[in-house]
Amino acid sequence: MGATFAYAPNSDHYTITADAAHGSVSETFQLMDVINLDLLTGTNHNDVMLFA
Repeated sequence: MGATFAYAPNSDHYTITADAAHGSVSETFQLMDVINLDLLTGTNHNDVMLFA
């Protein structure tokens, strides 16, 4: 899988967490003034693309 990307309800904070194979580390960050960021996956859900 690689990582999960989660939203902290009622805030501008998001957390990305690596899976066990990648050290299980996480980082929380703030995206200000973002409206309706789509965190779902699949063909019609492509707002989030992260590259390392």
